[in-house]
Amino acid sequence: MRAKRLTSYDTKRDGISAMAKLTNTAKHEVIHEQPKTENIEEAEETTELTDNIWEKHVFVCTGGKHCAEVDGDGLGVHSALKRQVALAGLRDRVRVNHAGCLDQCGFGPLIVVYPETVWYAGVRPEDVEEIVREHLIGGRPVERLRYRNRPGKNKLPRDEQNRPIGRPARHE
Repeated sequence: MRAKRLTSYDTKRDGISAMAKLTNTAKHEVIHEQPKTENIEEAEETTELTDNIWEKHVFVCTGGKHCAEVDGDGLGVHSALKRQVALAGLRDRVRVNHAGCLDQCGFGPLIVVYPETVWYAGVRPEDVEEIVREHLIGGRPVERLRYRNRPGKNKLPRDEQNRPIGRPARHE
């Protein structure tokens, strides 16, 4: 038996969001809002397609133990970023994601903001409000947290206590 292909009419008739509906999982249910128009065909025709899905995409290194736990609180930074982006009303324009290892171990927690390719190092949860206000809203990177290095892997060696050797001092 062939599966029935849903049409715009079917989704409207069944009350299912025109954009998407994910089924309920053990963890959560996500339902995207319907367009603010009665005519779904009209909404599909007037919505411009683009490859610029997010105005900014923010990645926070939470992979491995260094950025997430040893060199700082990468998970706390990620959580604070999600919260501040929501509070600033940027959820539809700025995406915040966990990232695996960015191969800059010893400089973290690290954040990368695209499309500008601005890197931040040694970020703490208390820095997040400034990053959101100055960079994500104001368009001005926070210079005291900027990270610059040679292209490629830049992992610092570690001492007997697992602290990075050669980590630059943090600018306050």
